[in-house]
Formats: sequence, structure tokens, C-alpha cells
Amino acid sequence: MEASYFDTPRIGLAFSKYLTQISDERLNDFDYIEVPYEALHFEKDLLPRLLVKPLILHCASLSLGGYTPPDDKTLETIKYFTEATGTPWIGEHLSYILADKPDNNHYEPYSHEPYNIGYTVSPVMNQHSVENIITNIKRHETYFGVPVIIENPPLYFKVPESNMTQSEFINSICLQSRTELLLDLTHWYISSRNFSFDPFEEIQKLPLHRVKEIHLSGVSQSADSYWDNHAGRTPEIVFQLLELVLKTITPKAITFEYNWRPELEWAPLKKEIEMVRKMLDAKNVLHVS
Repeated sequence: MEASYFDTPRIGLAFSKYLTQISDERLNDFDYIEVPYEALHFEKDLLPRLLVKPLILHCASLSLGGYTPPDDKTLETIKYFTEATGTPWIGEHLSYILADKPDNNHYEPYSHEPYNIGYTVSPVMNQHSVENIITNIKRHETYFGVPVIIENPPLYFKVPESNMTQSEFINSICLQSRTELLLDLTHWYISSRNFSFDPFEEIQKLPLHRVKEIHLSGVSQSADSYWDNHAGRTPEIVFQLLELVLKTITPKAITFEYNWRPELEWAPLKKEIEMVRKMLDAKNVLHVS
């Protein structure tokens, strides 16, 4: 992929099975596919079927918030797919995720994905964790040869030993490094509901100038808790957050994450894509197909 492709902001979809079967006409409605390394690793014939569009590599195996690095084989295969996809960057969760998983932990019916990563758990949010994460990011960027941008996880519970809010935590990482961000606006909204803060006010405390990519997806509620739901449609309030953010910055990519759906109703999705394009047009950003 030419690096200049993302000089103009692009709108893409997260990989799901339906993307290997859609018509050429629908392929023209979006610009790229964001594909998880885990799917490419476990479905050996998947990559050639996705090269009809530019690809961005997403990942949930680096465990940036942890202190145990992935094994060498994991790193080698991520590097292979970094080169094979031509990804301009790797999006990874600002989370603790165990890189090694049991061999039987493959397909999960609830998500329609080939590999279940479990929940992305926020690391302890303190200065020691900031330093560890920066060290991990720098090491991986040197090895993979592309930027590793960090995605804010949804907050479901207070992590012991944390003494920072998530906005303070992310600011500390960015102030002490050149790290860029994958801003998941749905995760942000979920965190605001679970921790009772104003998402519109608090988001303006983030280093928005570091945002390279944005994620949009659905939300579910169980009792008093809010949860990530990539099978549900993006709620209106998340689009309102997007509109607010776009007043400040122009990301290189905006990704709809509906990858827990075995099928996707195309008409509503196309309307959402068109709505986001209009938001970008309002910034006088020329979209090049």
C-alpha cells in the first residue's frame, strides 16, 4: 500500500466473514479493511481474499500493558503479516492480554470470529505502567518497522493500584513518547457510563492531535454495566462524540467495527458511512476514492 493513500482520511470496515463475499459494488462504499492478525494467523487462506482492498493490521496479542512479552513465534508471525498486508501501522489495545492461549480456544459463536481473545483488560494506570508500556511500544516498533498505535480499552472496573484517570494515563504516555492513538469512541462512551464522567468534557482532555485512527461500534447494557458489542449499531451519542472530535483533528482512518455479525444489513451501514463522509466534507477535507 502506498503510504500516501492515508494522506486523505479514509473510512473502512473491520474484517468479518461477510467481507469475503460482498459484491464489487459494495466494495466501492468503503476504502479499506482492518483485519486482525489473529484471523490471518488461524485462517491461512484469508489474506489473498482480502487484498481486494487496502489493509490495516489490528492486533490483540502484544499485551502492551503486561510484563510478559509474547513468544518469539507470535512476534515472527505478526511481522510476517505486517509486511504481507503492507499495513501503514498496527493498532493494538492499551491493555493486558495474555499472548499465549490454549490451542482449543478458537472459534466462538457469539463473535463469529476464528479466535477469541477474551476481554481487553486495562492495565494499572500509574507511572510505572506508563514506562513499561512505552518500553513495549518502542521495542515492537523497532521490530515490526511500522508505528504501533494504542487503542483505549473500555473500563469495566477500577484496577487496583491505579492513581490516574484514563485521560491522564493516555496523556502521560503521549507526553513521554511519540506514541499515536487509536481512539475507540465506543470504548470511551462505555467507560464514561461505567465510571460516571461526562464523555464530551473528558475527551477534550485527551491528546487528540495524536489520534491516527478512530473506531466506531455498538454498545450493550447488562444491569448497571455497559459493554462493548461489535454486533450492535453505533449509538447516536458516539456519532456526536465523533463530530466533536472532528472539530479538532482529522484522523487518517475511521473504522466501523461490526465484526461480530455473521451478516450485515448494508443499507444502514451505507447511511452511516455517508454520514461520516459528510462530517469530513464539512471540514473541507476532499475525499479521493
